[in-house]
Parts: sequence; C-alpha cells; structure tokens
Amino acid sequence: MFESYLVSSNLHKRNKLIFSTIKEASHSLDNNCLLYFIKNKMHALSIVVPELNQRREDIPNLISLYISEYNSLYGKQVIGLEDDAKALLQDFNWVGNIDQLKRVVQELVVLAETSYIDYDTVKNVLKDEVPHSETPRVYNINLNNTLDKITSDIIGIVLKEENYNQSRASKRLGISRSTLWRKLKENQ
Repeated sequence: MFESYLVSSNLHKRNKLIFSTIKEASHSLDNNCLLYFIKNKMHALSIVVPELNQRREDIPNLISLYISEYNSLYGKQVIGLEDDAKALLQDFNWVGNIDQLKRVVQELVVLAETSYIDYDTVKNVLKDEVPHSETPRVYNINLNNTLDKITSDIIGIVLKEENYNQSRASKRLGISRSTLWRKLKENQ
C-alpha cells in the first residue's frame, strides 16, 4: 500500500526521503517487501553508522559537546573530566549507544560540584547503569502446544528468571499473585 502510494504520487521524486532501521531489524526484514522496495526499487543509499562501542575515539568529543549543552541548560560551569574519569567512560560498554552516553553525561553535569568531573562520580553513575544482555535470550517454546501449555511454559521461565519469587514474577507477567498461584495450581 505504501509502495503504491510512493509510486503513484511520485513523492520520492519531489522530496528527499530518509528511512532508518536498526541493525537487528534490518537483518530480520531482509525478506520484507517494504524494505526490498526501498532498497531496490527506490535505489536507496545505505549509510551504516557504527555503534558507539566501535568508535570509542569519538567519545571524548561527544562528551565535550554534551557538557557544553548541559552547562547552558543547567547554568553549570563544568570544563571537562579528569583523565581517569574520561578513560572510564571510554572503556564502558555502551549498549544504549549515544542516547545512553548523553543521559550519563547529563547526570554527571548535574552532579558536578567542581569544574572537572572526577573518577568517583563517573564510577558511581556507571554502576547504576543496568547492563543489558548483548545477545537476546532465546527460549524453546513449542507454539504447537495448547495455549494452557504455552502459558505454563512462559510462567515457568519467568519464575526461574525471578528466582521463584512469585511477587516479582506476577508483576513482570502483569497478573496478580493470586492469578499466578491459581495458574500454578492448574498446571500441577
């Protein structure tokens, strides 16, 4: 539908269109008709922007840019980071890419009590960053089973991940503890 609109309206000939995908999505969309249309029929130019972890040499410049932005926003006068603090930021695993870096620098500027952000402040802020698994978890759930069996399998997985804490598991599943308890009883 979108493809036919682009072709019939000649929108792509009168305007510059920008499409973006994330790495994981573009791999899963390789057989997607819209992505195929954009790449091949519209002759889209692909520009690959590497992850922040792949261009750590850019981190000090990005930090300086964000410090300037947040200095003016919060009325601060932070000049920069101590060398060991900067090294800590460069060595960090930025799973959230630039958005995560920007948010961390914002917090560092707000917390700064001197002209230079020190190592301990950076260390304290980074320890609160929740590490995300770089590889998605894959579960073996047979979708040919009944809905009750699939539900039971999912509940079992979540309970195991929450160390069998029923309160956390029920909260994560979006059901009450009594509903969780009832479903556990049904599947015994």
